[in-house]
Amino acid sequence: MADEDSLVLRRSRRSTAGNRMEAALAEMAALHPEQEMEVDDDKDFLAPADEGEVFDSDFQSTDEEADQEDEFAAEKELAAEEKQARKSSRRQSLRTTEARSVAIQPSSKTSAIVLPLQRRRKWRKVDAGQLRDSGTRISLRERGKAVVKRKSQRKSTVLSSQILHLRLKDAEERRAAVPKRSKEASVSYSQAELLARALDNEEGNIVSHRNYLEEEEEKRKRARVVKRKLTGPVLSWVSRIEDETVQPEPATSDLVPPYGSAPLPSSYFASSATLQALSQPQARLQTTKVERVVKNYLTHKADEGMPRPGWSESMKAIFGDHADWNEVRVYVGKHRPLSRPIRKCSVTGRMAIYLDPRSGVPFADVDAYRVLSRLVTHEYIWNDGLRCYTADEKAVQLEPELDDPTDGGQQD
Repeated sequence: MADEDSLVLRRSRRSTAGNRMEAALAEMAALHPEQEMEVDDDKDFLAPADEGEVFDSDFQSTDEEADQEDEFAAEKELAAEEKQARKSSRRQSLRTTEARSVAIQPSSKTSAIVLPLQRRRKWRKVDAGQLRDSGTRISLRERGKAVVKRKSQRKSTVLSSQILHLRLKDAEERRAAVPKRSKEASVSYSQAELLARALDNEEGNIVSHRNYLEEEEEKRKRARVVKRKLTGPVLSWVSRIEDETVQPEPATSDLVPPYGSAPLPSSYFASSATLQALSQPQARLQTTKVERVVKNYLTHKADEGMPRPGWSESMKAIFGDHADWNEVRVYVGKHRPLSRPIRKCSVTGRMAIYLDPRSGVPFADVDAYRVLSRLVTHEYIWNDGLRCYTADEKAVQLEPELDDPTDGGQQD
């Protein structure tokens, strides 16, 4: 009972809408054999009409436009041929269906329409559009047929195609030259070996972690700021911004009354009154002024119980011991010279522009240099009372000879 009511046995008796539609189509094809029946699904498999790009139409030359027109004409011819082939194949299929009769089984309860052979549509693969990089356009292709390709004849397109081909060829050569990796043989470990490897790895991790902690502690010690403690005498320079009270300069005003036509007594009393009136506002205006100034301090710190350093020790600590600081002249800011001291010649009294290398005495001209040379050779006599050179040795030798006639004359 179950075998008789199975779906497989009842399939031929079922009359569905699909079977009825196929039967109706077959009857229409038999009645109208010459009418071409276009299938709606064919629109999805047809390539759209080629449309020229706006960019190409704007910038291409007239020669290229002529080439494109030739290409479009050739493509249209190919499309027409393919369309004619499709129409002929469709007519042939309709004729075969017309020749075959539709078998109707009257003995069955329900009429079943059986189509011995269903018409199969040939799938067509369409590659629409133009391959811009290689300049190649591919037409429609049916299953079982060769691919039809047409290449552009432009120089730039041909050159770019050649460059692309060479690039792909070089990439394949480089890929082939790369040595292939040898597959590592997988090693299977036993449970005991796996446990031993895990223990070794754990010990290594513990040691590396301990070393990491030690390095971090050393980094923290180096980064920690520790104030250094200085012992002994210390010199420190301190620069500060301080508020300083400044007294304003007193303003001098002319209090003499102007000349006028008023009598003297009245003007005298008026002037005294004005003096008293003007003195009071001036006393009020003379207020202190606070200014921010920068001050530099040099502090010399010593340990407790140490004596205070002297002048020479302080200067040596600050500037060094390259000079004898006890003999250095110090100019304060109050009466300091505004320029270098001008040396004068001790012989002529003029400004000395030369310096005698023998004695270190400045001189002004050649005569002064000659005098200094005679002083160096001791041709002048030093007078202790006047503390200067007073006479020449030759002049001293001639003095007795000049005095003898006068003395003899006086004696006579």
